[in-house]
Amino acid sequence: MRVTESLRKDAISMRERPVIADAHCDVLSSLLASKEDIFRNSHHLDIERMRKYGGYVQFLAACVEPSHGR
Repeated sequence: MRVTESLRKDAISMRERPVIADAHCDVLSSLLASKEDIFRNSHHLDIERMRKYGGYVQFLAACVEPSHGR
């Protein structure tokens, strides 16, 4: 693999700011109730804030009733 300047900068940035990985998030159900969206909202998580931080991995939880969508 050839190390590019961009890749080198990303590696340095990751050493300076750790990656946050959250393995469970229930914000989707809160968003449905409040009619807000995932990109920007008043809850504890949105894409705008994740992008601002940079090193962020989020697993979202979604439970769907079998009859939903039929």
